[in-house]
Amino acid sequence: MIADLYPDDQYLSDLSQRITEDCGIVFAKDKLSDLKRIVLLSCKEMQITTREEYSRYLSILRNNPCNDEIFIHNLTISETYFFRDKKLHLALKNEILPGIIARKQKEDRRIRIWSAACSSGEEPYSIAIIIRSILPDIATWDIQILATDINARVLKRAKAGKYSSWSFREEAPVDIDRYIKKDTNNTTTVAGEIQKMVSFQALNLLCEKKVRNIIPRGYVDLLLCRNVLMYFRADKAASVIDILYGSLEQEGVLVVSPQELSETLFFQFTQVCVSGVYLYVKPDSFLAQNHSVEKKITGLSKKSDAGVGALSGLTKNRPHIDNRPHIDNRPHIDISDKTRGNGTKNRTATRDPAGVLHQKAQNDKPVQKDTRDTHEKAHPDLFREEVKTAETQFLDILADDPARIDVLTDLVDIYIQTKQTDEGLAACDRVLLSNPIEPRVHYLKATIHEHAGDIASALQTLRQSLYADRNFIPAHLMISALYKEQGRQKDATRHLAEILSIMDQMEDTRITAETDGIPVARLREMVRAMMET
Repeated sequence: MIADLYPDDQYLSDLSQRITEDCGIVFAKDKLSDLKRIVLLSCKEMQITTREEYSRYLSILRNNPCNDEIFIHNLTISETYFFRDKKLHLALKNEILPGIIARKQKEDRRIRIWSAACSSGEEPYSIAIIIRSILPDIATWDIQILATDINARVLKRAKAGKYSSWSFREEAPVDIDRYIKKDTNNTTTVAGEIQKMVSFQALNLLCEKKVRNIIPRGYVDLLLCRNVLMYFRADKAASVIDILYGSLEQEGVLVVSPQELSETLFFQFTQVCVSGVYLYVKPDSFLAQNHSVEKKITGLSKKSDAGVGALSGLTKNRPHIDNRPHIDNRPHIDISDKTRGNGTKNRTATRDPAGVLHQKAQNDKPVQKDTRDTHEKAHPDLFREEVKTAETQFLDILADDPARIDVLTDLVDIYIQTKQTDEGLAACDRVLLSNPIEPRVHYLKATIHEHAGDIASALQTLRQSLYADRNFIPAHLMISALYKEQGRQKDATRHLAEILSIMDQMEDTRITAETDGIPVARLREMVRAMMET
């Protein structure tokens, strides 16, 4: 079969790089099999049967993958629904849109909204319904909602305005009955008055020239770009963010998903909080002056290490994500169990995931202590020099090979130990340039935030980790512990139950490398015990 001839690994690697350059989307090396499936599916839909047609199509894809409608349709994720994120849409109804309306009423009674990466149209229609509900004199206003997506095929569905009942599974913040019509064939059609408020257009967010052809600089009052940048390589995401920034008018508001919030990527914006929803605005805007989120720059939390338990100990003993072989060229500096100058023991204890290894040491055979020289008490200056040398070597290794999460883990330990929060976050962000959906790196960022006392950012970043890999057990463990500390027992238990569900698919004897090699049966037993505490 021709499918056995192509695409080979080299072709897939080249195609992946071209997709990233042209569309921003990243395919990790271990996901190339998914890319191959997408290529073959596209070939099937093209009804390609001969070797010559196959080779020609692969050549077209290699040179310009983002211009092939069928391929882009199969490549991009288009699952969404009306009023996705209930808290956001309540904030839009009660605070954000009324604020825009009040300001524009004093000016030109003109509102411009851009739903970037709108997929099948549920998002812009949701916004249109809210505006229609809260603006009784809408006929006297000039309101334009532009909805764009790189996937031209899915935009055809959006223009039709027909959806299944599953698209309306989220509770709406307003009464929507007058704005939809349920058809006899189990579909629902968006009312014509709502459809007329939205215009759809195919657009690649990385093509600034094309963006500017339809969206002038300083034009947009409300811009939604949710659940798309997380799939982009960091430098490509930064390019899009520059375009988004330029598109906003001075008082404009940018909405991204909680998983995409990033001080590093959105550095030119000011982050604000409105009705519990985090948004981005320009620094000199009214919202920036009145709702700015104060950045927490604090030292390590001073919680006691006493009474480390299976769950409560997690914030003192983050799950170690080291599933690496021994690396000879990595500096051997023991930073996981040092004593700081103030006499308090380091609460990272990074080789003890979620406190479960602490239990394991008590209930099973003793854990052998690390025999490497840790002489900072006798020679504190020399120890600091060792750590600085190790930091430099770690950074050099990562510069050559950003995929070395093992090295990043040790580097993060150094930065936590030395209270260098900004340096640790920056190191993680540099690694994310090569793979922005690597769950372990987002997890490491969360540990940095947690040790700096910024629990809100820690939880936010852990959600990014789980968005990248829903089955990433360390993130579930840490979220559960943080929720328990906040008194959110129900949410804490939910994440523990998720871990049990993940392990249901594993053999009892399987070793879970991401949690220091504890067998599934043992870890399952410990998680159940956590749920009872």
